[in-house]
Amino acid sequence: MAGKTWRETLVNLTPWCRGACINEAMLTHFVAPIPDELSFLRGGLADLGFDYLDLAPQEQNQLLLAFVGNGVRVPGTAYRIRNWGIASFVESADGSEEAVLPDDLKRGLLMPTREHDGYLWIGKHVPRNCIGGVDLSDYKDVGDGWIHV
Repeated sequence: MAGKTWRETLVNLTPWCRGACINEAMLTHFVAPIPDELSFLRGGLADLGFDYLDLAPQEQNQLLLAFVGNGVRVPGTAYRIRNWGIASFVESADGSEEAVLPDDLKRGLLMPTREHDGYLWIGKHVPRNCIGGVDLSDYKDVGDGWIHV
């Protein structure tokens, strides 16, 4: 996407409103196309869960600002993810990325689904109060999280 970043469009808002918009960017929908190696971002609304990972507040803030800026590099891929308001995109990395996602990104990720009353993906660092009374026996442990079976 050419032009301003989402972060640049927020500069005239009050600091509180700007902060709220940036924090809410973690709750997003990724627009197609999404490459196969990032297929875990396909589906409904994604909660990226940067705040569920073991990151210092400064690191979390850097990720958020980069996500709404020039994007965040996805380690082990040639891609970055970037937010633009209510939607996010997977783009080819071009070196302008301001941060790199942690290797354990999927541990903080929560992906609801519309097919059943549950989730496509529940990261292992997602707090239990965020998933309600979901019975994890309906899910398969796949390392960084659980997928619905």
